[in-house]
Amino acid sequence: MRISFEIPARVERVLKVGAAVAVVLVASVALAGVPNTFKDGDPLSAQTMNDNFTSLDQRISKLETLAVKLTSDGGYSTAATYCGETASTPGDLSNLTNTGTGAAKAKAACVQTCGSSPTAHMCVGAELERSTALGVSSIGTGWFASGSYNNFAGDDFECVGWTSTTHSGATSGDYWSPGLGGPSVANCTTSFPVLCCD
Repeated sequence: MRISFEIPARVERVLKVGAAVAVVLVASVALAGVPNTFKDGDPLSAQTMNDNFTSLDQRISKLETLAVKLTSDGGYSTAATYCGETASTPGDLSNLTNTGTGAAKAKAACVQTCGSSPTAHMCVGAELERSTALGVSSIGTGWFASGSYNNFAGDDFECVGWTSTTHSGATSGDYWSPGLGGPSVANCTTSFPVLCCD
């Protein structure tokens, strides 16, 4: 008999963060150690065991705080992959109806695009590379944040922080093109959707 379960996307994200937290916890225990270590034949006492448990509890509390910070409103998902795309817009994001400007406006649009997930955001290059390596086949052509400066037809300031289509020269931004095999650069007057990751 075979039983399968469908896990909701939000639960899956929490499990991903939990797995990352578990890895960090194991690494921290291995690196920092507990106050007391034992060899075969060593006597155990309530005090030494309690000291070890207190040490572990303090570390787990720190990791739980970090997990909440990463996944709460305004948080930012780790190990994110592509989750969708916004409406098509020039590089100043003027066609997006969300409030805010620049990366904050892109994040708000991505939260809406990716099932109201508070940790969704404009993809960065590494997340798109990860998505491609994991076989996410639905990635389209769209704007992404590279965090880098390129010289293309004058200037590239990521469309002046995703707020403008003009600057001194021809302002450009980075876009992902599966047809070209990855990243490329376009003038900010071009319209693409914002690629979202979570």
